[in-house]
Amino acid sequence: MTLYAAFLRAINTGQRRLTNDALLTPFQHLGYRDPTAYQAAGNVVFDADEIPDPATIEAAFIERLGISASTLPVAELEGRVGPMTIRTLGTIERMIAKFDRSS
Repeated sequence: MTLYAAFLRAINTGQRRLTNDALLTPFQHLGYRDPTAYQAAGNVVFDADEIPDPATIEAAFIERLGISASTLPVAELEGRVGPMTIRTLGTIERMIAKFDRSS
């Protein structure tokens, strides 16, 4: 089991406003454990046994919420995955440590 963070850029912009519960729905549907979000800002932390696939998460957003996880309307996606970054907790910790040393 590995802890991941998904960063979904601009998920709550324009006319779209998701609650935390709605934001977590696709992650729960995919079976990720303990998905957590802070103020529906588009940052979701969850546990997974396998490396999460952004395209699979995108498909779950469309299936469960009828919206894309990107800033594009679903009709304009044409198979493209929205601006989503997924990193392990270990990777994030190493990034923070590197920036802490450089200041």
